[in-house]
Amino acid sequence: MIPPLAAALFLVQPLVDPGDERLAALDEWLRGLEIDARVPTEIRGYEREGTAAEPEYADAAAEGLRRRLILDAKTALRRELPEGGELIDVSFPGVGVAVGTSDGFDERTREEFEESIVRIEVLAFLPGAVMLPRDALREYTSPDFRKKASSRIERIEDREGLNCVETRGVGGGLVDPMHSCSLVTELHLPELSSQHSQTVSNLDPDQFQAVYFKESLKTFVTVPEGLLFHYINYSRTAGLGSVSKFIGKRKIRGSQETALRELERLLEVPGPE
Repeated sequence: MIPPLAAALFLVQPLVDPGDERLAALDEWLRGLEIDARVPTEIRGYEREGTAAEPEYADAAAEGLRRRLILDAKTALRRELPEGGELIDVSFPGVGVAVGTSDGFDERTREEFEESIVRIEVLAFLPGAVMLPRDALREYTSPDFRKKASSRIERIEDREGLNCVETRGVGGGLVDPMHSCSLVTELHLPELSSQHSQTVSNLDPDQFQAVYFKESLKTFVTVPEGLLFHYINYSRTAGLGSVSKFIGKRKIRGSQETALRELERLLEVPGPE
């Protein structure tokens, strides 16, 4: 695999035809998914100097981030890939990522909430992978794989129809331990499988950092000579300053690279010659 900087200079053709019916079905499924009522409730738990996020803002933010997630999924699976076969992007999109204008909301609360929203995206071609998308998704989202791919995960369990995860903190107080539960929904087509997850509750709030918002989508698509994998995630936990963002971005990227290498081993993808 060529170095990321070099790979970025060379692009290959999209592996999925933009008019592919599977992508149209994925888009339709995502647009039909309801935003769980508990999602904006968790956003309303965010406070700045005692001022909580307004209910109207929480609703608008949940809707705005859902639209971005759908657009990202629609765009990514149709775009070109670096010649190296993978793209990992970690960013802080900033104010406007959730709600485009203040729309009468408390401007400072909105700014501080959105300034620390993290966007993570991974797009990778997995050549030689012969596993069906359904099986690849099942293995990738299994507790065993998730714990192997992320050293932060302490515990994963199902509670009353929700998937709950407890994570360790990151050294130096960069990220505190978290314990939250998500509602998970899946789509399975003959040659495409996708899992959508939206965080709907926090457990033991006095002991763990709150997850005010987290929504993600993981997708595997059969393509000529392998599988295409896409992961998109938007989340808001603790407020982050410029130094914390710099360190956090590096750590998150490293974590995603580790998970991708583990995925390649799981799918028996041939290494670079």
